[in-house]
Amino acid sequence: MARVTVVVATYNRATVLSRTLRTLIAKSLQDWQAVVVGDACSDNTQDVIAALDDKRIQFVNLPERFGEQAGPNSVGMALASTPMSPS
Repeated sequence: MARVTVVVATYNRATVLSRTLRTLIAKSLQDWQAVVVGDACSDNTQDVIAALDDKRIQFVNLPERFGEQAGPNSVGMALASTPMSPS
């Protein structure tokens, strides 16, 4: 189980997403997982993530667009394996 889960909602922004995930990979804390939730992406987002070849990154592409971040963020939080901290 990862210490930190990073949830990233995206829609057809593969170039920016690649930079974001490469920055995460380069961080000194390595005990993390990333859940990338595509809002029905139709670009090369999946290929960009696969090219990073990092098992800590999980990609889920939703079949229909929410059109806003709350839906993909909620899906990502539901998939996170990091235990929630008490508030």
